[in-house]
Amino acid sequence: MYNLWVICFSISQLFGISHGAVEPAEAYNIYGLIVQKNDQSTYSDMMGKCFAGMGFKRCQFIGDKPAEHWEPGMVQDGTMCLRCCDNLRRGRGFVETWNLKCPAREENLEYADAFLPGIATDLYEHEFRFARREFLSDQSLAKCSILRSPEVQVVSISSPGSVGGTFRLSIDEKLTPPISYNAVAMAWEELELSDTPGLGVGESLQSKLTLALQELRKLDANLPAYYPIRVHRDGPRGASGTYTWSITFPAETFFISTMETIANFTDPLTTVTAAQQEAKQLHGWHLHLVVEEKSEGLDYWRHVKSCTVNATERSGPPEFFYETITMEMSSAIDLLQRAADKYVVVVCCFLGMFTALGFLNTN
Repeated sequence: MYNLWVICFSISQLFGISHGAVEPAEAYNIYGLIVQKNDQSTYSDMMGKCFAGMGFKRCQFIGDKPAEHWEPGMVQDGTMCLRCCDNLRRGRGFVETWNLKCPAREENLEYADAFLPGIATDLYEHEFRFARREFLSDQSLAKCSILRSPEVQVVSISSPGSVGGTFRLSIDEKLTPPISYNAVAMAWEELELSDTPGLGVGESLQSKLTLALQELRKLDANLPAYYPIRVHRDGPRGASGTYTWSITFPAETFFISTMETIANFTDPLTTVTAAQQEAKQLHGWHLHLVVEEKSEGLDYWRHVKSCTVNATERSGPPEFFYETITMEMSSAIDLLQRAADKYVVVVCCFLGMFTALGFLNTN
């Protein structure tokens, strides 16, 4: 990071660009963090520091790297840093994408599934935060959540013969009313004029499980709301006519206790089970940054207008973690209309993510 700071400083001095009270590194860099949503990190915590991200090392480009950029460099303890220069674009904006492949495991270890020290790839309830800097004194943050797939639990009935009767579900000791062995999945499937068990008003698995989840929330308002839920029913299966229900909990609610079951079927050999569907793990993300060059007098800086991130999830822990970064860069500075054809863009990505961005006139 020291070498890149010198590059920014040297270019600005060479071309007589003044930053007033703003240091060169603060004038041209993009600063950000990956943190838990309840983390108290602020603008001050990220300014003047390299964007450390998740700590991957030995990242490599997938496919062609942007023509403007030098070979990726290893800095400090070997963490990836992207450097660039010699951008010959003639327009006031551009879009570039970096595709990186980062090893998530140690090499030559006795245990092949040992992760790199300090690396936690399967992040939940985390977000990207960037210093927004719409104006020089702006200390607000641009935030974008790393959204993960919601948790799913599956309730299944098994029976050697024809099935009948009811069962109940329990979550953290809160019980549902009796649920019919053939209950429809969602409340919208209930028939208002029917008194058939499993079909009439309030008879769906969604309705009855929601009652228990609401009671659970009443015990502690600080707990996340595990509703509204979505339920899908499969069946009837085979001669016994059994069913399976898949229950999807709300997005961004994780580590939900596995439900317990209580059977009350007509055949004592009929069983009901509840299990967590295998959760997929985080294998990568695609970060999209919308950045604008701003100016005030002779001060120039980068304004992070917005960020979005999409997660890539797969079964099992990753052998490689994939990071894709797209930067959409624009400028509203009138000076650029009179500038020469060449510009220099200085980008430092720590772990394949932006830590410093300079957009300077090379007149």
